[in-house]
Amino acid sequence: VDKDRLMVANPDSKRRAYDFLDKFFVRGETNPIPALELAFKQQPELIYLLTDGDFPDNDAVLNLIRQRTRERKVVVDTVAFVARGEHYEKVLQQIGAETGGAFRYVSKEDLAR
Repeated sequence: VDKDRLMVANPDSKRRAYDFLDKFFVRGETNPIPALELAFKQQPELIYLLTDGDFPDNDAVLNLIRQRTRERKVVVDTVAFVARGEHYEKVLQQIGAETGGAFRYVSKEDLAR
Protein backbone atom coordinates (compact mmCIF):
# COMPACT_ATOMS: atom_id res chain seq x y z
CA VAL A 1 0.00 0.00 0.00
CA ASP A 2 2.83 2.36 0.90
CA LYS A 3 6.16 0.67 0.36
CA ASP A 4 8.28 3.46 1.83
CA ARG A 5 6.78 4.02 5.27
CA LEU A 6 4.34 2.87 7.89
CA MET A 7 0.75 4.04 7.61
CA VAL A 8 -1.46 5.55 10.28
CA ALA A 9 -4.28 3.12 11.16
CA ASN A 10 -7.10 5.50 10.27
CA PRO A 11 -10.25 4.52 8.31
CA ASP A 12 -8.85 5.68 4.95
CA SER A 13 -5.58 3.77 5.38
CA LYS A 14 -7.43 0.66 6.50
CA ARG A 15 -9.71 0.87 3.43
CA ARG A 16 -6.65 1.21 1.17
CA ALA A 17 -5.02 -1.77 2.86
CA TYR A 18 -8.15 -3.92 2.48
CA ASP A 19 -8.44 -2.90 -1.19
CA PHE A 20 -4.80 -3.86 -1.73
CA LEU A 21 -5.23 -7.23 -0.01
CA ASP A 22 -8.37 -8.01 -2.03
CA LYS A 23 -6.27 -7.78 -5.22
CA PHE A 24 -3.26 -9.63 -3.80
CA PHE A 25 -2.60 -13.33 -4.23
CA VAL A 26 0.20 -15.48 -2.88
CA ARG A 27 2.47 -17.70 -4.95
CA GLY A 28 5.99 -19.06 -4.88
CA GLU A 29 8.34 -19.48 -1.97
CA THR A 30 8.27 -17.96 1.47
CA ASN A 31 11.24 -15.58 1.35
CA PRO A 32 10.98 -13.05 4.18
CA ILE A 33 14.26 -11.24 3.52
CA PRO A 34 12.85 -8.33 1.42
CA ALA A 35 10.05 -7.78 3.96
CA LEU A 36 12.48 -7.97 6.88
CA GLU A 37 14.81 -5.46 5.21
CA LEU A 38 11.89 -3.05 4.82
CA ALA A 39 10.73 -3.66 8.38
CA PHE A 40 14.17 -2.96 9.84
CA LYS A 41 14.40 0.29 7.81
CA GLN A 42 11.39 1.54 9.77
CA GLN A 43 13.47 1.33 12.97
CA PRO A 44 10.83 -0.61 14.91
CA GLU A 45 10.98 -1.90 18.44
CA LEU A 46 9.02 -5.03 17.48
CA ILE A 47 8.60 -7.05 14.27
CA TYR A 48 6.09 -9.87 13.75
CA LEU A 49 7.43 -12.53 11.36
CA LEU A 50 4.56 -14.67 10.10
CA THR A 51 4.97 -17.69 7.82
CA ASP A 52 3.31 -20.91 6.76
CA GLY A 53 6.46 -22.82 5.91
CA ASP A 54 10.20 -23.18 5.62
CA PHE A 55 12.32 -20.42 4.11
CA PRO A 56 14.49 -21.05 1.02
CA ASP A 57 17.56 -20.12 3.09
CA ASN A 58 17.07 -20.29 6.85
CA ASP A 59 20.69 -19.32 7.51
CA ALA A 60 20.33 -16.13 5.47
CA VAL A 61 17.21 -15.17 7.44
CA LEU A 62 18.91 -15.87 10.77
CA ASN A 63 22.03 -13.96 9.73
CA LEU A 64 20.04 -10.92 8.59
CA ILE A 65 18.11 -10.80 11.86
CA ARG A 66 21.27 -11.26 13.90
CA GLN A 67 23.03 -8.48 12.01
CA ARG A 68 20.13 -6.01 12.29
CA THR A 69 19.44 -6.75 15.95
CA ARG A 70 23.13 -6.41 16.81
CA GLU A 71 23.03 -2.83 15.48
CA ARG A 72 19.86 -1.97 17.38
CA LYS A 73 17.69 -3.98 19.79
CA VAL A 74 14.56 -5.18 18.01
CA VAL A 75 12.27 -7.89 19.35
CA VAL A 76 11.09 -10.35 16.68
CA ASP A 77 7.95 -12.33 17.52
CA THR A 78 7.39 -15.27 15.18
CA VAL A 79 4.16 -16.97 14.15
CA ALA A 80 3.74 -20.23 12.22
CA PHE A 81 0.40 -20.63 10.46
CA VAL A 82 -1.49 -23.85 9.69
CA ALA A 83 1.36 -26.07 8.37
CA ARG A 84 3.36 -27.85 11.06
CA GLY A 85 7.05 -28.31 10.44
CA GLU A 86 9.61 -29.24 13.04
CA HIS A 87 12.53 -27.72 11.12
CA TYR A 88 11.01 -24.33 10.32
CA GLU A 89 9.36 -24.05 13.73
CA LYS A 90 12.81 -24.52 15.34
CA VAL A 91 14.12 -21.64 13.22
CA LEU A 92 11.21 -19.42 14.30
CA GLN A 93 11.72 -20.40 17.94
CA GLN A 94 15.42 -19.59 17.63
CA ILE A 95 14.68 -16.15 16.15
CA GLY A 96 12.33 -15.40 19.03
CA ALA A 97 14.76 -16.66 21.64
CA GLU A 98 17.70 -14.67 20.26
CA THR A 99 15.76 -11.40 20.01
CA GLY A 100 13.68 -11.64 23.19
CA GLY A 101 10.58 -12.42 21.18
CA ALA A 102 8.03 -15.20 21.37
CA PHE A 103 7.01 -18.04 19.05
CA ARG A 104 3.43 -19.09 18.47
CA TYR A 105 1.79 -21.73 16.29
CA VAL A 106 -1.67 -20.87 14.91
CA SER A 107 -3.77 -23.79 13.64
CA LYS A 108 -6.68 -23.79 11.18
CA GLU A 109 -8.98 -24.12 14.17
CA ASP A 110 -7.45 -21.02 15.76
CA LEU A 111 -8.09 -19.06 12.56
CA ALA A 112 -11.75 -20.12 12.50
CA ARG A 113 -12.44 -18.61 15.93
